[in-house]
Amino acid sequence: ALIVWLYRYELRLVTGVQACGLLTVRILIVLVLWFAVCFQPQLTEIRETPGRVRVAVDLSASMDVTDAGASQSRREIAEAILGPRNNDLLRRLSERHEVELVAFHQDLLEVESSQLLAIRTDERSAGSSLLLPMAQGANVKQNPLLGIVMLTDGQHNVGPPPLDRADQLGKERVPIFPVVIGPRDPPSDLMIVDVQAPTKVFKDATV
Repeated sequence: ALIVWLYRYELRLVTGVQACGLLTVRILIVLVLWFAVCFQPQLTEIRETPGRVRVAVDLSASMDVTDAGASQSRREIAEAILGPRNNDLLRRLSERHEVELVAFHQDLLEVESSQLLAIRTDERSAGSSLLLPMAQGANVKQNPLLGIVMLTDGQHNVGPPPLDRADQLGKERVPIFPVVIGPRDPPSDLMIVDVQAPTKVFKDATV
């Protein structure tokens, strides 16, 4: 009420534009004081907690396949993405986060980046489970898990489908970033490798 009364009084002394400007300034001051009294804002120091990123590399037998038009196997392409000679993804992630590198087939392995190509083919399994790198129970550390980067050809033939676990991670707001390595066209559902039939038949006979 006092502000309105003062505004009406100032209309006798100054122009209407100047009076409106003074009215606006006084209202803003009152709003700032009201905000400070009601909400009592405090200045606090915010410290950024480093997060953890899990990088999972598929090392099942299907990753040894060299696709048509490619000069490297799928496993070698995955290593090139992570290694320093090409994309250097591991170093770029480690500049801001703690990187947890794991390998998986039908088991989950914790490896170093230099060991990816050193693992022999006969030490790996033909089976692959995409559920393993999404398991929160593996390698639980203090820093929160911010995301899972999964380099794989998408083959899953061991254990239940990983959709339920992916939905659970979605509820926990842990994103999954799949890097699919392989051809765009899906493999054939059926392949004919051999046909056995008689070399001579009678006319109009059904073979």
